[in-house]
Amino acid sequence: MASYRDALRMLILFAAARLRRKPAALTLEDLDRDLVLAFLDELEEKRNNSVATRNARLAAIRSFFHHVTADTLRRRPPCERTAR
Repeated sequence: MASYRDALRMLILFAAARLRRKPAALTLEDLDRDLVLAFLDELEEKRNNSVATRNARLAAIRSFFHHVTADTLRRRPPCERTAR
């Protein structure tokens, strides 16, 4: 859990610096594919993280977005939910 927390914290700080906003001003839409890829590239290039570490960070990001998506779908009114 600590590594997932750290990965998300680093992503948020990276996004805030890149978009020149405070972390609290970021939205989920700001964390798009290009930004996440830039973050992962920076991990390898500037922080000298291994591919395994980069992939661990990516797993944390994917897990976060999976949770957000699932939570969003659960909160929608039943008449708006689609069957799977």
